[in-house]
Amino acid sequence: MLDREKIAILESKRFYTYVIKEHLNPLFKSYNYKRKGNTWYKVNDDVYIQLKIRKSIHNLGREIAFKFSIKMILNKNIENTVEIHGEKMNWEWDFQNTYGNDVNPFLTKDRYDIKRKKFGWSDWYVIFRENKFDELLYEHILIDFKDYLLPLLEKINNEDLFLKIVNEKHKSLHFNINEFVSKNYR
Repeated sequence: MLDREKIAILESKRFYTYVIKEHLNPLFKSYNYKRKGNTWYKVNDDVYIQLKIRKSIHNLGREIAFKFSIKMILNKNIENTVEIHGEKMNWEWDFQNTYGNDVNPFLTKDRYDIKRKKFGWSDWYVIFRENKFDELLYEHILIDFKDYLLPLLEKINNEDLFLKIVNEKHKSLHFNINEFVSKNYR
């Protein structure tokens, strides 16, 4: 491997850490998320929300890929206390009433199409060359989170809306939360 290829891989790994420490962590903190490792979480009234970032285990030379998963779980305010990330909370883990997915259903159709055309793997953010770091960060990741994902998650804060989202997701493989909430909850 050429020295410049080693440098590009190292720069990709630094970029991943930089995105988390310098951009995502402060952004999520501004929305009152707490962090443990590569996971951010918060209780949004009736709904527990968890955002997790994963890096691809495949290293294809100068490429690094990562994706986000979002889980939402309904808080039924029951007596059973469970521990989540070291904190005691009243949560019932009912996987029939749990939502899990990646970022895409939170984007508008137009935004999703841009992401799919840019990265190919629609649920991953992929860095192919070291000179694309700024473009990926400022034109994709931060826009997806600031303009779409986080504001939408703020609206999902009650049992009624959460259960409707879970119900609609079971009806359609291609369910889009952004469209559903925009049409039904302004």
